Amino acid sequence: MEPDIEHTDIVQLRERLSAIQSQAMDNIVKRQKYDKQRYNSKHREVLFPSEKKGKSPKLMCKWFDPYKVLRKVSAVNYELEMGTRQKPKRKLCT
Repeated sequence: MEPDIEHTDIVQLRERLSAIQSQAMDNIVKRQKYDKQRYNSKHREVLFPSEKKGKSPKLMCKWFDPYKVLRKVSAVNYELEMGTRQKPKRKLCT
């Protein structure tokens, strides 16, 4: 007789746990809806000025156009003509 009693107790316990779980889920959903409505009622839309997207020239490597070697000063030093956009600049590079 005892095994049947234990079995029915387990079944009742499972049913109660299932009911409690569904009640908890309902409460969570209800609270989420309430929180969303409250947040949205006080929330203001913030618009930021549009900025250019892409690579920042400040952080980019300084790139010079192809350069021309004018003369070899020593074994490791060269005199270069740099840039073609403006006036060519002469620079001594090591």
